Amino acid sequence: MFCQDPRSKRSLISGLGWHHLSGWVVAGNLFSNFYEEIIYRGFVYIAIRAVTGSAVIGVVCSSLLFGLMHLQYPIEQRIVLVIGGAAACVAYIKTRSIWAAWLNHEVVDVSMGIALG
Repeated sequence: MFCQDPRSKRSLISGLGWHHLSGWVVAGNLFSNFYEEIIYRGFVYIAIRAVTGSAVIGVVCSSLLFGLMHLQYPIEQRIVLVIGGAAACVAYIKTRSIWAAWLNHEVVDVSMGIALG
């Protein structure tokens, strides 16, 4: 059971480890994830691929930059973010859509929120 006391005012989501969840927090996350995808998949990946001629180098470099940018997290979480960034990049490459990368980003954020609280 996510909430121990069903009469508690805590939501299911806060029972999963997210606290102070509000519409502003959700909107901020949706927006920040979108602009991160525009920057790291829509610009950095494309630029590195164009300069090097290699999709693999583009994925690796843009994903490393994405992980390094998240300085607020410990190194273990940043490593996971590099992997998540690579997955978002592959989603972008396969679908040719920034929306697929953004959806991947949202799924990773929700999964990490549940797993790490």
